[in-house]
Amino acid sequence: MSIRFDPMAPARTCLGGNGACDDPGEWWNTPPNEPPPSLLYGRWYPSTTGMHDGRVFITSGSDLVGGILVWRRQPEIYDPSVPPSGAIVQTPAQALMPGGGDLGYYPYVFIFRHAGIPAIFWLGGHNVEAYRIYPGDLSAGWTRISSGNEPPAGLRQGSAVMYLPGKVMKSGGGNVTINGHVGATNLASTVDLNQTNPVWSTPTTMNYRRKNHTLVLLADGTVLCRGGNFISDQGLEPEDPLYDHYDYRKSEIWDPATNTWHLQDAAMAQYRRYHSIGLLLKTGEVFVGGGNWPEGAPPTYQRFTPHYLQGNPTRPVITSPSVPFSVAYSGYFNVTMTFAQGKSISKIALVRLGSVTHGLDQNQRYVPLTNFTQIAQNTFRVQAPTSSTDAPPGNYYLFVFDDSTPHNVPSVAQYVKITSVTP
Repeated sequence: MSIRFDPMAPARTCLGGNGACDDPGEWWNTPPNEPPPSLLYGRWYPSTTGMHDGRVFITSGSDLVGGILVWRRQPEIYDPSVPPSGAIVQTPAQALMPGGGDLGYYPYVFIFRHAGIPAIFWLGGHNVEAYRIYPGDLSAGWTRISSGNEPPAGLRQGSAVMYLPGKVMKSGGGNVTINGHVGATNLASTVDLNQTNPVWSTPTTMNYRRKNHTLVLLADGTVLCRGGNFISDQGLEPEDPLYDHYDYRKSEIWDPATNTWHLQDAAMAQYRRYHSIGLLLKTGEVFVGGGNWPEGAPPTYQRFTPHYLQGNPTRPVITSPSVPFSVAYSGYFNVTMTFAQGKSISKIALVRLGSVTHGLDQNQRYVPLTNFTQIAQNTFRVQAPTSSTDAPPGNYYLFVFDDSTPHNVPSVAQYVKITSVTP
């Protein structure tokens, strides 16, 4: 199933299909006396992407029709603004997803801006072609956006992340034949969708070949790659002895500023493969848990401490706002904080709260807040994001960083909700 938190109605959680192919979707936490809408199609493993206007774009997934597996090529949209509990909107026939054959489970689908217009990016299945469509003009259909240098190897059970507004990194996945097995690649590529004619970068190399891994945006905008395996789709079969030296309990971190991968010394207590998760916490640490394993899923969890918290540094403290708050686009808010002696502010950023499944969280966002000015000692006036495609409406962590070296140290985050209206 694909889980999407509805930012406009906090009591409701949307599931775009589930484990039964012919199930049209379920809803959790639905308020009493508000019957939820059903999806138009049964979908097994679709992607659900929050859009700039608070609606949810639901795409791909498979279904059983007369005992035959079919791919759901027609997207649909959930609109939470329709009373009492939202509505499912049919998309025009021209919005039928391109290509043929396998669309892929949980394709990579992100919202971004193209020439100032909200657009949706799609990359999925065993194809390497990427496409875009404009939510405001779905009848125009999909357009291929990159004609060369696409990411190598198949996308099956890799992962992707929008690490900055409009910028996507795809890593791993497997249809590479090595030692007689179809295994994972160790290549990663980026694409800048903000460009008029986006082109995938020359791939970089992860330390390990991985599939079924999770990419987690960290508080400072770097990306944690954790878990995974080399061969098995479900994480249940033995691995190839050739790659037994890969300790998949170890994670690696990708730095977008240098486009480099750094293997971490710390190892998880268990291997975490398919169905494992990684979520950023307000402390700046990462929660990891679950995962398939031949002996069964480990009923445990751990926390990972990133580089910016190692050595137990003294952290900035946000003293005001002291409770979660809301702000409208382009609005301003004040932040008061304390720093360790001799330290001062270096940057402020938002990170969207996570919602991961099967190694993918297409709604992750890291949004730098660059427009801030000091108005009193340790108090700064900060402007909220100006674009709802850069920062779709919903709930975010607000992190403030000091100017420590070699790593700026973040505060424990405060919660902020970005809304389309003045709160």
